[in-house]
Amino acid sequence: MDDEVREGPRRGLRALASEEDEARMLVQSLDASQRAVAIYQEKAPSDILTMNHRQVDPLKPEGLAVSAMKDEQRKQLLKLIDVYLARMPEEIAAERRAKLTTGGLEKISFAWAGGINRGDYHYYRIQG
Repeated sequence: MDDEVREGPRRGLRALASEEDEARMLVQSLDASQRAVAIYQEKAPSDILTMNHRQVDPLKPEGLAVSAMKDEQRKQLLKLIDVYLARMPEEIAAERRAKLTTGGLEKISFAWAGGINRGDYHYYRIQG
């Protein structure tokens, strides 16, 4: 799979490049036993599991809990979350950061499906 626009004025563009790169860094940092938990299926789904519905039921919890991560891996997960928060107005981002902190980061998990190398079909989610 080629994850870049190949032709036209946006040639070379990678949609959600920062999000993808930070998530891939996290999954690649996991040791074999952590990957066995985080990678919940070898093949990536063909689309976003919740589709484009305005309201969805929570997905079944999958993946590796923050409590099972090493310090550097937790930092990488927070870096990934910050990429998403940076796209929000600061007031909303601050509120969401506070909820993460007060709600307990240990309740969050990181799940991955598909290949872990750039260009591989993949899917990931942060849930908790």
